[in-house]
Amino acid sequence: MTLSSPRRDARPPRIGRRAWCLTFPAQFRKAADTDAHDEAIVANINRIVGEDDELWILGDIGYRTSVRHLKSCLRQLRCRHLHAVIGNHDDWWLDDAPARDLFESIEPNSTAELTGLGIGRPQATETVNLSHFPYREDLAYGWPDDAVRFRDQALPFDGHRLLYGHTHQLSPEGARHEASTLDWTHGICNR
Repeated sequence: MTLSSPRRDARPPRIGRRAWCLTFPAQFRKAADTDAHDEAIVANINRIVGEDDELWILGDIGYRTSVRHLKSCLRQLRCRHLHAVIGNHDDWWLDDAPARDLFESIEPNSTAELTGLGIGRPQATETVNLSHFPYREDLAYGWPDDAVRFRDQALPFDGHRLLYGHTHQLSPEGARHEASTLDWTHGICNR
């Protein structure tokens, strides 16, 4: 099985639509009602992300659920351009062709050109890395075994900003300033 983007080339895609990157917010991890959790995430995505936007989900798309439920949640999203970066809890659904077919691309890591990330430069566009994991050199700031378990999946630091989803870190203390998790209150990184 090959999981690659049909638009893969030397440069990241530059598209006329807005691009969004989604991570799994800390406040939702603590939710006791998983149905309310899923409904809140779908509602927030549909409130912010337009039908023709690009949505990058940065791993751990579903955990301890059924493929049927995962597909149901993804089909509720109004956004038609879904992209997945594979997380450490995604191996269980990747063999399901109808689930894979909900995405335009499924990648272990990717890049995107985003506008509006620079302070004082709202129109500047830059290439950012997209991954489920923090930079390889920063894995030790999470759980102690992350540096060993996810070393091969994490990208090495290359000077670019990184947007990632996997974090056990409750604060940015110690993290490289080019690497960012996005909390739901700031939501999403838009282009």
